[in-house]
Amino acid sequence: MTYQIRGQHFIASEWASTSEKFSSRPHSGTPNEFSKGSAVIVASAVQAAENCFLEYAATTRTQRANFLRAIAEEIDLRGEDITRIAMEETALPEVRLVGERGRTTMQLRLFADH
Repeated sequence: MTYQIRGQHFIASEWASTSEKFSSRPHSGTPNEFSKGSAVIVASAVQAAENCFLEYAATTRTQRANFLRAIAEEIDLRGEDITRIAMEETALPEVRLVGERGRTTMQLRLFADH
């Protein structure tokens, strides 16, 4: 499964953007165009995060553990795309990024088990 960079902000299950854009300067690959953030977009993201926190705070330990495991699984599923994009943008070698990705998913699972 290949994922495309949309160049928009994803907030509360909705895509948001502004008319103002900027282009990335990747180490390799084709530059991507992104929507610049705005005060309205940031405020929307903060409000969405606060709303999610209240819902998340009401979950059980088991639900939180399952949530962390689901994040780790999604990272694993999208791993090749995450690594490809990160290599273009950071110029870090693939082996380093694969290691960082593995460390991240291991920590998510460790926290879930804890």
